[in-house]
Amino acid sequence: MSKIIMLDIDGPMIPIRAYWLPNQTKPLVTMFDPVAVSLLNKLIEESGAYIVISSTWRNQGYDEIVATLTKNGIDPLYLHEDWATPQKLTSRRIHEIKWWLEDHPEVTHYVAIDDESLNIDFVPNAVQCNSYEGFSLRNYFEARQFLDAYSEDQWKDKAEHKTLIDFLRRQSVWQLKRDGEKDYWKVRDACNTLFEDDD
Repeated sequence: MSKIIMLDIDGPMIPIRAYWLPNQTKPLVTMFDPVAVSLLNKLIEESGAYIVISSTWRNQGYDEIVATLTKNGIDPLYLHEDWATPQKLTSRRIHEIKWWLEDHPEVTHYVAIDDESLNIDFVPNAVQCNSYEGFSLRNYFEARQFLDAYSEDQWKDKAEHKTLIDFLRRQSVWQLKRDGEKDYWKVRDACNTLFEDDD
């Protein structure tokens, strides 16, 4: 079983809010949003997926990508050996993802994480991030569903998992105003379970 995360950098990992990180580098912004990093690492841990770079960042080359991932707390060992989507002079991202997947028939599950809207006919397993907020809790749950990663016993039921996603889609991620609403507590319990061992 082979699982892949097609990862865009600008937007999902470096959202606009990351420009104001106290340790941000300039003029080239290279520090990832720490929440996005934490959620991505959790997704990798749970799914066993490998990362493929689907971003203009691939033009910086393998060594620079490894250095950037390492600096931001993402283990480069999770970078797939065929680490970037192919690029042609006039190619679009949806085609690049499709070409990479066609070259790797061993892949059983994948998700494309991007702040752009990807054509569902070409890339049905897409998670679109908000370019201001980056890879969010809602996006994490969406991606986990595509990767069929249900590690905690209480969240192995796909219907329960879908309920969480639907609820988060109806809200501005953490503006959950009705504390007594059943799904609110499901979200709280899920987060407590997912991150109970994290410092």
